[in-house]
Amino acid sequence: VQQPSVVAEQQLVGQHGANAESTQSMMLHQSAIATSHADFEEDGAGFGTLNQYLVLQELGRGAQGRVFLALDTTTNAMRAVKEVTRQQASAFSVRARLQSARAREALMREVAIMKRLRHRNIVSLYEVIDDPSHDRLYMVMQYIDRGPISRASDHNWLCVDPVKLLDYARQLTAGLVYLHGKGIAHRDIKPDNLLRDEQGNAFLADFGVSALVAAADDDDEDAAGMASPRVHSPTHHHRLQAVASGAGGDSPTAARQVPSGAGFEPSAPTHRGTLAF
Repeated sequence: VQQPSVVAEQQLVGQHGANAESTQSMMLHQSAIATSHADFEEDGAGFGTLNQYLVLQELGRGAQGRVFLALDTTTNAMRAVKEVTRQQASAFSVRARLQSARAREALMREVAIMKRLRHRNIVSLYEVIDDPSHDRLYMVMQYIDRGPISRASDHNWLCVDPVKLLDYARQLTAGLVYLHGKGIAHRDIKPDNLLRDEQGNAFLADFGVSALVAAADDDDEDAAGMASPRVHSPTHHHRLQAVASGAGGDSPTAARQVPSGAGFEPSAPTHRGTLAF
């Protein structure tokens, strides 16, 4: 016999599909809202309710925190809620305070960038719940039901039908063009950050290391180094090789002085901006 809460959860999830498309269309024209009050009631199993959101299950976790599947009871729409634990730095540790400040800065940059974005091929941020009295911040985002287009590991690849892949590429390119038009570089394009839904729509996700190009320093190796190693751009590998070979020195432009035959050639000018990393 199923518990009443489980039955209610299944009924709510089953009902959300009818209004999902119209709700998404409406939300594309709305800005993300900021909420300074978090009312979290736990059910004893690590789930429960967060304001108007019914937390249903954990979708995944990473270095910053966890991501949950939740139902917005005011719109009957499914949402992905990213829970980020604030790093508490020790008053006696300069290193810890610095790391905490950097983590906070990166989080605020991600929130600021996502608030600027509204495109059908980019995961939308709907709400930021930032209660000063809590040790966690919550980002309420669009839920993409099919997850990554493909997954990569050392020994296995999930292949995608070439026809579908072409359609995904077209959609994701539209998203990248939109980002670049806003002056934003994603800087972490990889299979896990390319999502798809049941209707065949593709989405760019995870703006944790993104940057406003106009305000970014081209020689910011700390920021560039945060991107996934497997998918660094040739330009970044270029700089790493230059530094490793001793061409780096102390000059801020030395990383660009790459010896001939270093292993990567600059992209042709006509292709500049076609791909973003």
